[in-house]
Amino acid sequence: EVKSNAKMIKDMINSEIYTDVFIGISDAHKGIMNIKESLSEALEAIEVGMKFNLPDNIYISKDMLIEKVVSLIPEDKAKELAGQVFKTGIDEIMDSEMLKTMEVFFKNNLNISDSSKILYIHRNTLLYRLDKIQKATGLDIRKFEDAIILKIGFLLKNVEVKHEHKTDAKS
Repeated sequence: EVKSNAKMIKDMINSEIYTDVFIGISDAHKGIMNIKESLSEALEAIEVGMKFNLPDNIYISKDMLIEKVVSLIPEDKAKELAGQVFKTGIDEIMDSEMLKTMEVFFKNNLNISDSSKILYIHRNTLLYRLDKIQKATGLDIRKFEDAIILKIGFLLKNVEVKHEHKTDAKS
């Protein structure tokens, strides 16, 4: 409910003043004295969400634990760890369609039927894409442990990519 309300507010702002907004949502804290803590959590959620370029621009603090943990890893170490996860040319198969497939699959708790419905593709097409990811990475995204490694790997890779863009901008 909170996310749908935030989406409604975001869409309203986008349509009225034609600007993109980022919304951070903290946990509920009782009392006016805790407003600083709420604001701090919401700002941290936005910062982490933007760092990893998470979709929708609506960031709920309690739903971002993995991203928060990964954001604590220094960029040089993140690059090293990403290299360990993706030893082969993963970039060759990971176009926007494959990234969307992974994102939806993760959001649907590794459920093939639900994910294929949301992606508007046949179940076998989804299985083909998951097999393609497995061949490229050696990780079976349908297995919970491999899915976690893959998700963290892509977050680490995202830190690496953001860092490279910062370096390019300075040159």
